[in-house]
Amino acid sequence: DQNCMRSKMSSLVMLALRGPLGVRTLPLLPRSCAAFAVAGPRWIQTKPANAGEWVGLIEKQDYNKKNETRSRPVSPHLTIYRPQLTSVLSVTHRGTGIGLTVGMSAAGIALGTQAFGGPPLEYWLTLAQTFPGWMIGGAKFAIAWPFCYHFANGLRHLAWDAGHGFDLKVLYQSGWGVVGVATIASAGIMSM
Repeated sequence: DQNCMRSKMSSLVMLALRGPLGVRTLPLLPRSCAAFAVAGPRWIQTKPANAGEWVGLIEKQDYNKKNETRSRPVSPHLTIYRPQLTSVLSVTHRGTGIGLTVGMSAAGIALGTQAFGGPPLEYWLTLAQTFPGWMIGGAKFAIAWPFCYHFANGLRHLAWDAGHGFDLKVLYQSGWGVVGVATIASAGIMSM
């Protein structure tokens, strides 16, 4: 409506005006005309920065030297915190994801070399049968555990996405549950 537009225009004109002591006054305009009619403009004050106050990096300045000259401490982050179950499981989830990606890529490349005259799958299976049983079982567990853990923890993340399981007690229960499920499932796969 016309009155709202006039009010907004007069507020915009006020943007250019300076208040007392060289302080610029800026109106904060509501989004809708109805809100403007009820609340009216609100005001904030800003001051221009002095030219000598620049604290950012300049061209030939080293970040670490700047912080040393200003006696700024370096944030210790990981070195001062005691590892918690939630942080350890988060790092493990990322690690298993990376490990599974690298392992699957390497297996795909190894098997893909068959097309170019590389050894067939039967060669790798025959080679694996020459190792002792405990080594084969350990290798099966080492391959199965990241799969099982990443899958179980992925289900836990889906529950979080749905908004469930954020209570601290439930977080720890589900975390230990994921580790238990992954270990039991991996032991079952290993025994096959």
